[in-house]
Amino acid sequence: MNKILPNGDNGSGCAGHLVGKGNFSHVYKVNIEGRDYAVKQLQRDAQNISFSQLENVLNEVQILSKTEHPRIVKLYEKYRTQKFYHIFLEYCNGGDLS
Repeated sequence: MNKILPNGDNGSGCAGHLVGKGNFSHVYKVNIEGRDYAVKQLQRDAQNISFSQLENVLNEVQILSKTEHPRIVKLYEKYRTQKFYHIFLEYCNGGDLS
């Protein structure tokens, strides 16, 4: 998967379409070989993320990597580039939980 993201044409480092954004991350919908993924992207040098928030993200990744359940979003892959952390998740159509 990581062969497609680092030089996206939208200037964000992610070749996909923005579907959501939070205080310190963006989520993009990307299609790889006919399959949709949600890619959560966090800037590595972000000044607006605290140590505890980063720790929460790392805990999320650790828990999702060990969990397999039909009602929990699946984590497919994670990696980092020079500027970003990328977390590849199952894409769920239909909005968010807010």
